[in-house]
This record gives sequence, C-alpha cells and structure tokens, in this order.
Amino acid sequence: VQTCALPICLIAAAQLRPEPAGTPPFETVATATEWQSRSYALQARTDLDGALAAARAATERRPGSGFAWARVAELEFGFGRTAEAEAALDRALALSPRNAQAVALKGFLLAARYRSREAEAEFTRALELDPGLGNAWLGRGLVRIRQGRGAEGRNDLLIAAATEPQRALLRSYLGKAQADAGQGGK
Repeated sequence: VQTCALPICLIAAAQLRPEPAGTPPFETVATATEWQSRSYALQARTDLDGALAAARAATERRPGSGFAWARVAELEFGFGRTAEAEAALDRALALSPRNAQAVALKGFLLAARYRSREAEAEFTRALELDPGLGNAWLGRGLVRIRQGRGAEGRNDLLIAAATEPQRALLRSYLGKAQADAGQGGK
C-alpha cells in the first residue's frame, strides 16, 4: 500500500483539500503518526467523532506518545467531557511534560473550573515553553480579562493574534475584547 507523505497530508487537511492520491484507507493506517495526521484531517472536515477515534487509535498504536494523548485530551475537552480530557491530559503530561500545547490545555481545563490563578500560571508556563503558542496567549488573556485585568488581557490577545495571524479565532477574540472595552478595534 502506498502511503501519503505526512507533510503533504497535513497541508491538504489544513487547506481543506481532498486527501492526495495514495492516502491509505482507514483500515490500512498502521502508525500512530498516520493516525494523528488522519485525526487532524478529519477535524478539518468537521468529522469530530472520526477525529477523536483516529486520535484514540494513535494512542493504541503508541501508548507512550504524550502528543497522541494530548490530542485525545484536546478533542475530549472540545466535546465537553472534562473528566476524560483530564485523564488523557494527565497521561500526556506525564509522558511529555514540556509539551506547551498540553500545558496550555491544562490552563483551559482549570479556567473552565473557575480556577483562574492556577490557569494563569499554566498559561504562563506554556509561554515559557513556547512563546509563539497562540493558544497560551489566548488563554492567559481571557483569564486576565475575567479577573478584571482588561488591559493586560487585551495585550495578551493582541500578541496571540500577532503570533498566529492566520487564525481568525484569535483575531475574533481580540476584536470582541476591544469592542467590550470601548476601543472598537483601535
């Protein structure tokens, strides 16, 4: 079976293009990396159940992959299943404690439980690991705004949007925060 080169499959998924010729059918996907790639491709096509199943398959193929467990945690949190997300995230961080995206996800889980100070600390730790991680800037900004520290929070949202300008979600949060503060995007 001929397989799709991983970077080409991921680029196709990000651009919402069809999978390239040679992409193996699901039943022939063999490696954890291929399953993770498939998970992102399915998410890009709004098949979130399929994306989670593919992420879980990656953990079955490679149970020692902190990145695969972080992917499962991300998707479980997206479904609102916080207990499952926390269990997968604990495993991810035990395996890959310096995975900045996983640390940021821990911040979002804490923020969802209104544990703002702890959440802010996790977002700051994620930024120490990867200063270019838009999700960490986003999370810290939202927590700071919730704490009544609007100027600091908006500054974090501005950095998030500048760090990852291709992500409309980050620009949207910044615009909303600025509008709420009466700045109207200025």
